[in-house]
Amino acid sequence: MKRDAFISYSHKRDIELAQALQRGLHRLARPWTRRQVIRVFRDTTSLSANHDLWSSILRELEQTRYFIYLASPEAAQSRWVRKEIEFWLDNRPLDRFLIAVSSGRVAWDQEAGDFDWELTDALPPVLRGRFTAEPLWVDLSRIREGAKYSLRQAEFRDAVGTLAAPLHGRSKDELDGEDIRQQRLATRLRRGAITGLAMLTVTAVVAGVVAWQQRNEALDRARTSASQALAARALETLDTDPRKAAQFALYAEEAKPTADSLQAMAAAVAGNGSVERHLKSGSDEFAAFVGSRSRPPTRVAISRDGGMLAYYASFGSGKVHLYDIRAGRHLKPLPSGHDEMVGGEFQLSADGSRLVVEGYRHRVEVWDVRGARLLRAMTMGVPDELANAQKGLRALAFSTDGRWLATAQATSGTEELQISLWNVAEGQLVHEELTGSESVHVRLAFMKDSARLLALDAAAGSMRVYDPALGSWEAGRKLAGFPSDAEQVVIEPGAGQAMVWLEDGGIQVWDLGRGRPTSSRAAEAPDRIAPPGPGTALLAGAQDGEVALYDRGLGRGRILGRFSFPVQDLAISGDGRWVAAGSDDGAVSLFAAGRQGAGTALANEGGLIRGSLSDDGRFGFRSRPGKPVDLWMVGRGNTGLKRLGRIPPAAKSANGELSPAADAIAVTTDGSRAALVRGGELSFWDPRTGRRVGSSAIPGDVDSRGGGQLFFLEDDIHLVGVWDEGMLVVDSRSGEIRQMVSRDSAYFELTVSGDRRHVAALDSVSDELFVWRVAGDGRLKKIRTARMPDGSSAASISHGGEKAAVSGRDGRIFFVDVGSGRTTRGAVMSQSGHGPLVFSRDTRLAVRAFSARGDVGVRFWDTGSGDVLGTWPLMSNTSGGGAARQVEEWEDRTAVQIAPAVDGGFLALGVGGSLTRHGVEPGDWRRHLCELALGPLPKDEYDRYLGSLDVGRPCPS
Repeated sequence: MKRDAFISYSHKRDIELAQALQRGLHRLARPWTRRQVIRVFRDTTSLSANHDLWSSILRELEQTRYFIYLASPEAAQSRWVRKEIEFWLDNRPLDRFLIAVSSGRVAWDQEAGDFDWELTDALPPVLRGRFTAEPLWVDLSRIREGAKYSLRQAEFRDAVGTLAAPLHGRSKDELDGEDIRQQRLATRLRRGAITGLAMLTVTAVVAGVVAWQQRNEALDRARTSASQALAARALETLDTDPRKAAQFALYAEEAKPTADSLQAMAAAVAGNGSVERHLKSGSDEFAAFVGSRSRPPTRVAISRDGGMLAYYASFGSGKVHLYDIRAGRHLKPLPSGHDEMVGGEFQLSADGSRLVVEGYRHRVEVWDVRGARLLRAMTMGVPDELANAQKGLRALAFSTDGRWLATAQATSGTEELQISLWNVAEGQLVHEELTGSESVHVRLAFMKDSARLLALDAAAGSMRVYDPALGSWEAGRKLAGFPSDAEQVVIEPGAGQAMVWLEDGGIQVWDLGRGRPTSSRAAEAPDRIAPPGPGTALLAGAQDGEVALYDRGLGRGRILGRFSFPVQDLAISGDGRWVAAGSDDGAVSLFAAGRQGAGTALANEGGLIRGSLSDDGRFGFRSRPGKPVDLWMVGRGNTGLKRLGRIPPAAKSANGELSPAADAIAVTTDGSRAALVRGGELSFWDPRTGRRVGSSAIPGDVDSRGGGQLFFLEDDIHLVGVWDEGMLVVDSRSGEIRQMVSRDSAYFELTVSGDRRHVAALDSVSDELFVWRVAGDGRLKKIRTARMPDGSSAASISHGGEKAAVSGRDGRIFFVDVGSGRTTRGAVMSQSGHGPLVFSRDTRLAVRAFSARGDVGVRFWDTGSGDVLGTWPLMSNTSGGGAARQVEEWEDRTAVQIAPAVDGGFLALGVGGSLTRHGVEPGDWRRHLCELALGPLPKDEYDRYLGSLDVGRPCPS
């Protein structure tokens, strides 16, 4: 659609004025018989539901005759306004560029033939030298200050007329005269219409209802467009800043729940899968110049026991913040005044009770963390008259017991470095000496016994140990081959290893005890490394804005998270469970190293492996020939497996053969009764005592095509299964057949809903899906039949029986609305999917496991449209196997079994025995992302996407 004018303006300042200007241009000189004479584009009212905003704006600019720039200092600094003007200057006539000044100054220099750029602040620099003659512009600043936005106001009418005249192709006087003529005509018609107005009252009411509906439809379209745009932005920023991606996804869902918002939330949950909490938002600009004389933008520290985190960012309050990791809450911050931290040494004691902070000019403070009080302040060396004192300490070490503190620093009167050792508890300087070296690469660390101090001179390639009990240094030791060109050296806590960054960008790992390197990496070495305590297999490393786990050979494993700006500081707990990182723009996040995909690890005391979790996710089992059948119940929430009991093996046959393994098992809700099919016999047991409590003389075996499915129904008395004799409902008290649903065994893929009030099965002969409702007497009543493609499999049904699904031979998923019978065809996927689907409780989503080319995970579908919304990675590591086992599993991934969790979401059981619970409800995703402590959307982002809508914060304050 062709446009007459395009209004470009600052959303922060002039949205109300732009609305009034658009309205005035539409109304001036408009015949009463027409809705509008000219078409004016303004982005928040004229854009269609398209998530690609710039492409939409570009199309409008290409078919617009005039460009109206609403000038102000804010608009001149707007990136979006500048892009719109640059496009016009490059592609459209300059004589159709109109200026309306909202605020600020615009001055024309007649002699220079250009704007006076010393006085002008409302125009962007891109207009410099573009005009050879003074362009048309009007001053709206007084009108804006008085908010007089009516055509009845002479000043506003005159300004609108000036801008409208070229759009209409008339002089302003002609346009004004035409407007007056139209107003008089409209007045005469209005007087004539008053008589008939009463007769049209009913019609007017109806028209009002229609108008209200149209308004709601327009608002709904605007919300849809905003939701799609925010969802697209979430996916766009996911790889660079998962925190921001989560913000955009939450606001997309808040604006309007759509398939796009679901996809964005699923991706944001996966992208933040290792995040425990986002502690501080970034500023989106560098916090400080990073150099030898600058303050550190961000510092983080984690206690070795993993209980406490301390962090500081120069963008903010200047306070040191404390976060109790075990309790999941912030403690009282340390008082302000740390904005003069320069060296950035920042360490917690092993138990997290003490924090050492380096201050200005070699001042070191020791703080009581929980009491938020200063215990001791010490000045290291003699910084007076020291020209480079502002560069801070060269090294600092804090013993694990918090008793000893050692530093290396420059001091007045000498070019050599000085080492100081303090007894913190008593506030006494125990030892102080010059190193005999000017090297800036002196590193200090306390040995495992927390008392002996190791000093490493990286430039000289030598190390020595000070024993405070002896009051002297042990004999020094030369490290043969230690690189003299080391750019950076980090000593592992306990002084076991040193990480050495080389001048060519490579990195070496040195065993200081043996005096030799253990590994070397020439490329892709992380910029920063935080080694945990001895015996932990994984390290934390950062490369630019990416935080990842590394093995001892510095091979990168799983990525924990990303930042928009490079990571400035990194810390890891002694057991390797927690990693904290802070970026150059002041953002700070805490990661759980053992978590992936936002899943919660559950206890798996039975050591279950894939295939030993029931299809309904209610219990686990282990069945082997000649062995007892062990049973575990799956608890609600995150309680994991609870041992239920065991069923003894059957007696050996006459020829001594072992009794067969169970073909099918079902357990009641309370675990008081188990049904077992073994060797063609259906028997009933109390697994808690191991006693047999009944049996049934049903002829034939359970149908093997169904995998031996057997399910108790809602009353925990009747159970349903498919035998050779057909599909049967059996009374577990008497063992009698309650109902013969079918006399043949063509049914397979039998499944029961989570509330156990609905049953679904596929017919292998007719390729039909059948759904039954469970009546009060335990009988099944057929309520839906749906034709399915040939070769369909993997039947599934939602928790409340509202929807069912099957998998086609080509990998396509088919969703059936049980109430209406409507079938939705999903997108064609690869054959890598396996097992049944799990529905969300609101049935908006369905999820299925897949494994392909070494990748293992789950795939999401929108059950309404059939669209694929994305995937989550899953890791099938062995429970209790430790970090070393996790690394092996990353190299050898295998499939997982998923099943619905009894209280929502799904369980994932890995081949190695890992059992995790994942939320699949949109509400769960929303709560999870909000728990990461995400703040509100920044104002400029909110105004761009939601400025004309009333959308509240998705997370409570």
